[in-house]
Amino acid sequence: MRCRSRRERYLPKLVRGKGIDGRKITTRQMLRHTSGPPNHTWFIKDYFAIRHAFSKARELVDLALSKKASFAPGKGWECSNTNFILAGTIAEKVTGRCARAGSRTAVQVRRWTSCR
Repeated sequence: MRCRSRRERYLPKLVRGKGIDGRKITTRQMLRHTSGPPNHTWFIKDYFAIRHAFSKARELVDLALSKKASFAPGKGWECSNTNFILAGTIAEKVTGRCARAGSRTAVQVRRWTSCR
């Protein structure tokens, strides 16, 4: 995965919304939370009622993309769980593995290498 690559390279036509265009957002901006899509959690009406329910990544991304961008890519900073979901989706596409399994493996490798 390249930091200067546009999201569009990994997720063609997925990242589109009101003021949000994946062709203009780099992977680096997404990982640094400078890409602009709003945090999907702001738009969940009763979080505590659904906090243990499973939601598909696409449903949460679609919720965020139905709202206006917080800012243009690279023009601000805002922590957004939507960026984490998109990063996981890209990781799954690039590796062909579930993001959850990949993060577990990365943590195990990091622990093992830090002990040496």
